[in-house]
Amino acid sequence: DTAGSSSLNVSMWYHAAFVYNSVARTQRVYLNGLEEGSRTNVDPYEGAAGSLDIGHNTLGCFNG
Repeated sequence: DTAGSSSLNVSMWYHAAFVYNSVARTQRVYLNGLEEGSRTNVDPYEGAAGSLDIGHNTLGCFNG
């Protein structure tokens, strides 16, 4: 689970990207071209267990 730290505003567009480097075993999250968060020594997401959530936090899914 790799997360960013920025608060997002309603009615604004953002560019979000996720990068996984299989050689370095790192995950990185970018928002508008700037790195927001990272994790190291992680396996790739294979879709076998759990979900891949975009626009989700502890309060639920983004509605908009």
